[in-house]
Amino acid sequence: MKALFKRRWVLLSCAVVLVACSCFDLRRHAYAIVAMSRSGTGEHLGLFRGEFSYFKKRDALRIFEPKWIAESHIERPQFGALPSWGAGATAIRVAIPLWLPLSAVLGWLVFRELRWREKRSKAAQAVP
Repeated sequence: MKALFKRRWVLLSCAVVLVACSCFDLRRHAYAIVAMSRSGTGEHLGLFRGEFSYFKKRDALRIFEPKWIAESHIERPQFGALPSWGAGATAIRVAIPLWLPLSAVLGWLVFRELRWREKRSKAAQAVP
């Protein structure tokens, strides 16, 4: 087991960071009042409910630049739902769940380890 940590410490540390990210909400918001309208314009960027997300509502009548507000808190681990995206006339939304990069890292880790074991067994068989 110690040898596995020495060989694959980079991939294992990436997996640990992604699992740790599932316990936090880290977001930045920006909102501004729009002239002649009850709706506002806003932006959201960060890690929320197990998803890396970006949302922007565009409006041409914005009267001042929005002020960014940062917020964070700890919660139970969440890995998100399905990836989603959308763009309309006034809004853009992209959400990438944490399970997607986590499964890629773990899959890569398993693939590399199985390949290493296969090469090692072939080398052991070739030696008389």
